Amino acid sequence: MGNVTSSVMSIAKGFSKVNSPIVSTPISRFKNIFSHGINYSTTSEMAQFAKNKFVGNLPDDLLNIIIKNNPNCKRESIRLIQDTFIDTACILQKCEKLQMQGIRRCRLSLDNAVKILDNLQKGKTDFYKDKIFNEKITELTLKAENMLMRSLKSVLPDVHNVKLTFIGNGAYGDAFKLEVLNKQGQKVVADNVIKTFKSDDAQSKLLTDIINKLFTSYSVDDIANQAQKMGINLDKGNISALKNQMQDISNSFNAESCASVRRLHGSFAEANSAEYIRKFAGHKLDETQGLVLPNMFYLGDIQFSLSKFLNSSANAIREFNFQRLGLRHTDESVANRINGVCFDIGGIVPYLSISKLRSFDTMFNSNIAGNKTAIKILKRIYNTKPEQREQILETISKEAEQCKNMIERQHMQKAIKEIQDNYSLVKPKTNESEVGVKDIPSNILKALDSVFA
Repeated sequence: MGNVTSSVMSIAKGFSKVNSPIVSTPISRFKNIFSHGINYSTTSEMAQFAKNKFVGNLPDDLLNIIIKNNPNCKRESIRLIQDTFIDTACILQKCEKLQMQGIRRCRLSLDNAVKILDNLQKGKTDFYKDKIFNEKITELTLKAENMLMRSLKSVLPDVHNVKLTFIGNGAYGDAFKLEVLNKQGQKVVADNVIKTFKSDDAQSKLLTDIINKLFTSYSVDDIANQAQKMGINLDKGNISALKNQMQDISNSFNAESCASVRRLHGSFAEANSAEYIRKFAGHKLDETQGLVLPNMFYLGDIQFSLSKFLNSSANAIREFNFQRLGLRHTDESVANRINGVCFDIGGIVPYLSISKLRSFDTMFNSNIAGNKTAIKILKRIYNTKPEQREQILETISKEAEQCKNMIERQHMQKAIKEIQDNYSLVKPKTNESEVGVKDIPSNILKALDSVFA
C-alpha cells in the first residue's frame, strides 16, 4: 500500500470545510489523511474511493501469534482474520434492528414511563431488553461466535472456544466483548471489544419519539406521583428537565445537524481522531496514560472497530491531556471512562472556547488542529509549570516576530492568537464547561453531549 499522492493530500486539506468537494481520486490509505486533521465533512465520499478501508491493524498479541503460527502465509492469514471480523460485524450489526424492535414493543403505561425516565436519569437507554430481545441477541452472538471460531482455529490451532457478550449500546454503536480461549479455558489473546457502528440516527429518533409520547400521555405530576408509589427517586424537577431535553433533541433532528454530528461521532470521526492522536501524541499510548485507542477500524459498508477490553484493574497514572494536542473532548462522561482511563473518542473537536461551540460554522475552525508548528508550541507550553506558561507564550511570541520564514511566522502567529483567545494557561477557568451552555442551540448540545451517547 503506497503513500497518498501530493494531489490527494491537497484535496484532503479541504475536507474539513463544510462544502468540500467530492473526491474522485483513489485514496490508498485513510491513515494518511486522518493523521493530518480532524472533523472532515466528506468522509463517506472518501470511503467510496479508498483502496484499503482498514485503519490500523489487528491487536499486537493476535497479530504476533498469527505470524508465529503461519510463517509461510502471514499476509493471507492476517487478511483471512480481518475479513472474518468484517463478516462477524455484519452479523452483530443486526443488534441495532433488535433494539428498535424492542423499543417498539415497549408499552406506553404509567409504570413504564417511570421506569424509562429513571433509566434515562441514570444514563441508561436499554429498557428495550425484554425476553424476546435477550433470546434474539443470544442467537445472534452464537452465530457470530461460530464464524469467528472456524476462522481463528484454521490459523491458530490452540483456539478451542470463542465467546461474544453484548456489553452495551450508545447512540452511535453497540459493543461486544470478545474472549478467545484454549482447551484449558485460558486466554489465547487478551480480551477485546468489537464495536459495530449504527447506520444512521433512526434509533435515536425512535427513542425520543417514544419518550415524547409518554410525556404527551402523562403529566409531570402523574409521573412524579407514580414514581413515589413505586419507591423510585424521580422528582418533578428531574422529570421536567428530561422532558425539555427530549424535546430539544427531537427538534435537532434535521439534515444539517445530523451531518455535522457525524463529524463528531461514529466510525469515521472516531477513526479520524484515533489516527490524529496517534500521530501528534508522539509516543505509544496505553491505559496508564489515561487513553486507550482502538487498534483497528473498518470503514466499508459494514463499519466496526476492534479495541482492548478494559476491566476494573485498568488504572490511569494521569488524565490524558487533550488540550496539549489542540483538542477538546466533549463527551467525557463517566460511561466513557474506567478508573480515569478514557476509551471512547467520539466528540473530539478543536480546543476552542465554549462560545465558539454555538455554531457549526465556528466549532471546527482552528489554526492549531493538524498544524505541526502549532502543536509544537502547545507541547512546549504544557511541558512547563502552570505558573510559567504565560511567560513561555510571550517568549514564543517574540520568537515568531523574529522568524525569517514568512509562512512559518504566519503559522506561529495564528496559533499564538488562538491560544491567547481560547486557552487558560495558568489555571482552568471556573466552571468552564458551564460558560454560555444555556445559549448554545439544542442541535449543538446534541452533538456535544447527547443523552444517548
